Amino acid sequence: GMTGERESDAGSLEVAGRNLIDTLLLAQSFEPARRSLDVLDLPSLASHLHLDEAELLATPVAPLNSVAQFKGTVRKRLVAEARSVRTISAQLFPTLVALAQMVPQPPQSLLRTGSAAKIEALMLRAYLRHKHSVPPPKSGTQRTGGYTDIFATGVFERVLYADVESLYPSIMVSRRIGPSSDVLGVFLDLVNSLLALRRETKQRLREAREEAGQRELDATQSAIKILLNSFYGYLGYARALFNDYEQADAVTAAGQELLKEIMRNIELHNGTIIEVDTDGVFFVPPDNVLGIEEEQRFIEHVSAAMPKGITLAFAGRFRKMLSYKKKNYALVSEEGELIVRGSSLISRALELFARRFLRQGIELLLAGDLPGLHALYLQFAQMITTHAWGVVDFCRSEILHDALSTYDQEIQSGSRKPSPAYEAARRSAPYLEPGSRISYYVTGSGTTIRISDHVKLAEEWDPNFPDENSAYYLSRLDECAAKFEGFFEGDDFRRIFSQEDLFDTDLSAIRVVTRRVEPEDQRRSEPPEAPDESGFGIWLDGE
Repeated sequence: GMTGERESDAGSLEVAGRNLIDTLLLAQSFEPARRSLDVLDLPSLASHLHLDEAELLATPVAPLNSVAQFKGTVRKRLVAEARSVRTISAQLFPTLVALAQMVPQPPQSLLRTGSAAKIEALMLRAYLRHKHSVPPPKSGTQRTGGYTDIFATGVFERVLYADVESLYPSIMVSRRIGPSSDVLGVFLDLVNSLLALRRETKQRLREAREEAGQRELDATQSAIKILLNSFYGYLGYARALFNDYEQADAVTAAGQELLKEIMRNIELHNGTIIEVDTDGVFFVPPDNVLGIEEEQRFIEHVSAAMPKGITLAFAGRFRKMLSYKKKNYALVSEEGELIVRGSSLISRALELFARRFLRQGIELLLAGDLPGLHALYLQFAQMITTHAWGVVDFCRSEILHDALSTYDQEIQSGSRKPSPAYEAARRSAPYLEPGSRISYYVTGSGTTIRISDHVKLAEEWDPNFPDENSAYYLSRLDECAAKFEGFFEGDDFRRIFSQEDLFDTDLSAIRVVTRRVEPEDQRRSEPPEAPDESGFGIWLDGE
């Protein structure tokens, strides 16, 4: 099921005595891929995991002239697909198996249940074993969320990321915070034993010699991590039998306190804090801390000042970081790979050309190549005005969640505004099923048009008579360019992102600005959010 297209079609099949695992669901639970891939299809995943077959899967099939050629091409491709699916399964399946050995549910259903259901199953098993009654869920809401804030924007070199190992679980255990309705004390026992088991597993992983043994231990420790990170979310889940909003608030309050303490310590030694996110901190180490060993020692030094049971760990080292907004940043890894996080920076809803422009723009900004950034803008503006592109570059794709008849009724009753996707669907067929994906583009001229009146299906576009709205797509390009405005002073932004060819002026003299950001502190509280957990089967709705 690796199409990544219509998830609603992927029904659940059951075969007695067997587990049927959908590799798409497996990939969605594979956290690094989920966060850094726009499309979770087989070619994207294969290249993300650096599989040998990636190149073949990514090449479009050229028109075939003979049956023999067709057989050869299709056979090669099918073999490549089968091999990739096997490799992907081999990499991702062991964690699921390890999880199924802890949670009383078969692997197949673990992929389709959220994190709270996994904890509930563990709690209920213990209560049933003791033949003890179970409480009803409490009502209420959580007041405090995870601590996320940004302290500086701009481009930074040599950035470290340190996170608190199992922050919320460690807080629960060290401060004895668990649901008040859990009279048997099962919740904290589970957290405690899972923490101990993870420490032991990681120790064995460090000592393991054989590769097969390492793979199994790594799968086990990541399955334990998934479970551990779900306990906090369970406390604040409305339908959880053992929920407890006050205790969930107590956990987040303690987390904020600890992170602020860590940040104070880093700043005390002249480190620069860039961003803090729930259980980790991005920062530039002090000038006198040079090289990996000294960086690790510095983090250990900060960690030593923390309360017992709380450990700060070295979790990442980056050549550069572009800090844009809270939870929106780009990193260049030690190997030179670009990692972009956050939908304000690059959203999956953007057209392909816009995503490409932003990604290349971010790379140039990180490299400090401002003449290159200007050239990139000119190149894209010219591509739009001369129609030197294909419909794939500028069409948008959306999934229709309702039938056209429902949409029409809601338009008539005034409870809904016209939507370009549904208006384009009208041109396709009145019988489109909910769950269909529709691709459309904007026609007409000028930017004052009502978009829903000027849409066509992607397949209607004719490269010989291009009728896409160039002015509209230029304004989309400018919307993307505007994201870079905060990185420049005064007129510099307009000089880079203008359609005049500025070969007579020297753009390389322009500097990217770094700004301090006032911490939000208690101005407004964030909605509650659990630390990032690579839980299985909770991202079925895409982003």
